[in-house]
Amino acid sequence: MDVYLQQLPQQLVNGLTLGGVYALIAIGYTMVYGILFMLNFAHGEVYMIGGFAGWWALNLLSRNNVPIMNCDIPHAHRCHGRHRIAGNDH
Repeated sequence: MDVYLQQLPQQLVNGLTLGGVYALIAIGYTMVYGILFMLNFAHGEVYMIGGFAGWWALNLLSRNNVPIMNCDIPHAHRCHGRHRIAGNDH
């Protein structure tokens, strides 16, 4: 039972993420049908290309399954702080 409780938060995030993808696809179909009054299933290719591009970006920007981009977050906050100290709030 303890293993299930440990996996529950991750599975909730997985479910919400997949539900969000399904919602985006459904909204896309609804918009196309609402404007053109015909179904166009070709925009599914765009979602697949986006998925593959995200997968390749994650693989290219990671070492030993740890994303390198996470190291840039503290650096970005530090640079933003320096930018604000210099008086450039824009």
